[in-house]
Amino acid sequence: MHARMLDVALGHFDDAIECAEDGVWTRVLSVGRAECLTMCAEKWYHDGLFGRAAEACSNALSAMLECGARSFLEWGVVYVSCVWMARVHSQFTKHPELFDSNVLEALMGCAQSQVVEQGPMPGYLKQVVDKAQSEGECESKVRLVLELAAVAAQLRVMLAESSVLAAQSWTDLGSVYYTYSTETASSPLLFQSQSLYSSTKLLDAAADCATAAMQLDPTARAANLQGTVAAVSKNSALSQHAFIVATRRAVLSGMPWANLGSLFLVHGDIELANKAFARAQMTEPDFYGGWMGQALVAECMDATECVDLYEACLAHEGVATDVADFGYAYHVWQSLAVLDAERALSHTERVLSHTEQNRLLLAVYAARRYVSRSSDVHGAGHYLLGMLLEHNG
Repeated sequence: MHARMLDVALGHFDDAIECAEDGVWTRVLSVGRAECLTMCAEKWYHDGLFGRAAEACSNALSAMLECGARSFLEWGVVYVSCVWMARVHSQFTKHPELFDSNVLEALMGCAQSQVVEQGPMPGYLKQVVDKAQSEGECESKVRLVLELAAVAAQLRVMLAESSVLAAQSWTDLGSVYYTYSTETASSPLLFQSQSLYSSTKLLDAAADCATAAMQLDPTARAANLQGTVAAVSKNSALSQHAFIVATRRAVLSGMPWANLGSLFLVHGDIELANKAFARAQMTEPDFYGGWMGQALVAECMDATECVDLYEACLAHEGVATDVADFGYAYHVWQSLAVLDAERALSHTERVLSHTEQNRLLLAVYAARRYVSRSSDVHGAGHYLLGMLLEHNG
């Protein structure tokens, strides 16, 4: 057991799993193995190994079903597994077979029965859950994953033995509702036929959860959630206030400053957005959000360095955003189009420099990744990839 904890502390998650499997298969080891699997899932997700991340999440959930999750900690493992599984789905939609519906449904039944066993749901929690309540059968696996995460978070609210743990659980629940609202808004046909969910109701429920968390323990995570939900709900004043609170609660994190910069950028205040993103970079140089924000600001100002900033985003570990991939590929293609125009006017042949050739190859990679990870409904990614491949010969 101590060896497993040491492996976890050192980041040797694979060794920790083997250590757990080699021991006597007790409940503690089962939960410990599931925890290690969720850590592996997070690492593999950031490394772009989405298939392995999905498999780790599925195995973690299977382990929790086998041991029969009951405690605050155990339902936390279920919650985290579902969160990473949902994130994997957003990047890996072409492989739904990685999600085991039988395990998800069995855990959902277990969670719902435990909610009943806990007795009457506290008034405010019941009010929030009722606001986001769905009806009908669940066919979408990503929806089932999010619903299981929500019920796990509800159980943690009911099982929490301190205000700090309760606040953490409220933030978890609000994060699930917010994610669910974005899924509903972006894929309405997927949800409307089987559900009474509406994006607005889910956002309201997420806002209520964030308020509850802030009242119990105003952490940076709760403040970031409150600010994000308020921004989407067009409550700019509350959003700005929440992000400022987050900057004070997490002085070493660049995320609150990047969120604040995004808010300013949406409202067209380029100067303030630039300052906020620069502060994010200074506060946490390795956080890609600051670099991404600076790239978007440069793009708004038609600055040529936006290509360099997008390239910096791609070089950061964990950057798996469609914005970075598409933005970099698009601007490289635009620069090549300008070179083509100049060559046509001068009636001369021009060979790409070594730097330009390397950028073209990276742009092709970024465009391919964008196409493979996003739905690309309007075909812009495929068109962009085709134009880059034409340049690449």
